Amino acid sequence: MKLNLDDMTVGELVLFEDMTGKGPTELGTPGAKDLQALALIMLRRDNPGATIEDANAIPISAFGEDSEEDPTEGSEE
Repeated sequence: MKLNLDDMTVGELVLFEDMTGKGPTELGTPGAKDLQALALIMLRRDNPGATIEDANAIPISAFGEDSEEDPTEGSEE
């Protein structure tokens, strides 16, 4: 799951602040509530009826790097 903060809507920013008590620019190292809020925001983009329970079911690994990217790209042997 990837989310560009510049693409967030005002409503998504408000939801993030309501759920976490901070703005997305204050993320630093995201905690569990930050990840929960981001997961819910991403899920609701495709399914407006997504719930907190749906967000809670997202594995932590979903927030890692895009699996389609080549991890060796740019490295020299």
